Amino acid sequence: VNSVDLIMVPGAGGRIVSFKEAHNQGNVMNEQLLRLIEALKKSNPALAASVTADDDETAIVQLTEALAKHGAPEPSNAEGLTLADVNKVIVASQRLVEAKQSAVALINQSTLPDAAKTRLTESVQSKDDLTTEMVKGLIDAETSYLKQFTESGKVNMPHGVQYSDNPSGIEMLTALFDPANKDVVSLKEAYIDLTGDKHCTGKLRDCSRTRMVEALDSDSLPNVLADVINRRVVDVYGSLEKYQLWRKVFRIGTATDFKDQNVTEWGGYGDLQEVLESGAYPELAKPTDSNAKYRVSKKGGIATITMEMIKNDDRNIITQIPNKLARAAARTLSKFAWDFYINNRNAPDAKALFHADHNNLFSGALDQTELMAHWRAIMNQQELDTGEMLEIEPAFLLCSLGNVDAAFDLFQRLQNNDKGFAQQLNLEILRVPGATDPNDWGLMTDPGELANFEMGFLDGMENPEIFTQDMQNVGSVFTNDQTTMKIRHIYGGQCTDYRGATKAIVI
Repeated sequence: VNSVDLIMVPGAGGRIVSFKEAHNQGNVMNEQLLRLIEALKKSNPALAASVTADDDETAIVQLTEALAKHGAPEPSNAEGLTLADVNKVIVASQRLVEAKQSAVALINQSTLPDAAKTRLTESVQSKDDLTTEMVKGLIDAETSYLKQFTESGKVNMPHGVQYSDNPSGIEMLTALFDPANKDVVSLKEAYIDLTGDKHCTGKLRDCSRTRMVEALDSDSLPNVLADVINRRVVDVYGSLEKYQLWRKVFRIGTATDFKDQNVTEWGGYGDLQEVLESGAYPELAKPTDSNAKYRVSKKGGIATITMEMIKNDDRNIITQIPNKLARAAARTLSKFAWDFYINNRNAPDAKALFHADHNNLFSGALDQTELMAHWRAIMNQQELDTGEMLEIEPAFLLCSLGNVDAAFDLFQRLQNNDKGFAQQLNLEILRVPGATDPNDWGLMTDPGELANFEMGFLDGMENPEIFTQDMQNVGSVFTNDQTTMKIRHIYGGQCTDYRGATKAIVI
């Protein structure tokens, strides 16, 4: 031996793999095909002599080619053997070949050691009857057999290389943070399994580098943890319906940078004029525009996971972190969005959104008469430049905790046999999160017809993002015995029009 190379992180899990890419893996000819060829030797020696292979797949090809060349056997000379009989055996053999190929694929996809895979492959190749359920049963039986040799279900191999039926780090942590998944219930056990750090010291010298590479795919534990938490945050964030209601009344936009985002609302063209025969078309007056501006800004914060949490197995605390982060992000955005309505921020003309000059400010409590007054106010709003009535019907009735029941009762028949006009408006009731005044209410149009607000997200990223704050540190799994998760959400918005909204500020 002239030299020795020390391999710290071996490829293929440290296993010795075959140099041969493909082989028949012990494939043999099935009994039915063997009997057919023996029968053909008596009736048609030339046909039988063409089949020289000793495995199903090659034999089928040779037999098919020989039939095309030499013709079908004569029934009288083959003890009743017909072409249909030969084809029946060929089809059955082809199906068996396909079943064996599927079986080998299932075996190779399993987490069994190579030696066990080879043993199972040889076993299925010798069978004349094979199903997927049968193969899965063989794999499960082999796995159960191997688990008997260790206390944790792992088959240990030299120098720390190991076989395990455990999932990857991402799968394991995903299961840990999923309340519906009971496969992983201990944070401490998950950490030990992912890192090999049995005493939860957080020091790399106490970890199994091989196990970390296998489980974490060459990434650091904080990065994998951040990725899993990010997925969970996005799932929970989207499920918080109360904090997503603002989307019903906002137009969604995309900001490409942190500079001013200009939102332009155009006026309308006047009526088209009569054009005489061979006459020139008159120039339409160019509509004027109104502009609203906003900038996106960053919202975020830091959440910390410490080694003490892992050591103490505080699963309930850590698994709540994504839920709490998602709720905080959704609530913050919801409050930002509804602030335009609740606190009556300015419209593009620098006047308050709800203003007497806008014909959209009222003071009456919610009842059917006031509802119709609001409805007519929006219908009567005029198009910029032309002065034409827009006649855009409102789609939403906005209310608070204090009058949501009154809003609901407005659309019930009660003692009436037939619906009144107000009850046929089909307004969707939205209880505005954070609206504390028990009497204020209003109407609003669908943003697809008339948008009163726009919300822009940087590069179209509507969901919050999670990043790890850790620096790669040679001496520890977590920097300073903790890992910090940064949550970031970048957006901005503005009121873009006042004509599709009304509000009653009830004194």
